[in-house]
Amino acid sequence: MCQVTEVGATPHHEVNIEVNYRRVRVPRRVTGLAIKQAAHVDESFDLYRIEGDDEVLVTNEEEIDVHEGSKFVATPGLEPA
Repeated sequence: MCQVTEVGATPHHEVNIEVNYRRVRVPRRVTGLAIKQAAHVDESFDLYRIEGDDEVLVTNEEEIDVHEGSKFVATPGLEPA
């Protein structure tokens, strides 16, 4: 039996996203923690998804859909005073 693959399709429907200006390849459905791990970012950092002029916090446990070219910023979390 022959397996047909869609032109341009990638295994597990992976896409390229950007974390701190670095390209990272992740599945289309992914957790905040998995994004940090793929980008080699400290798991304690805060992860924000860039949506226009807004930065939306993505928690480690949160599962989100990402698209080719989605942008994220990971920064050290603020310590309580």
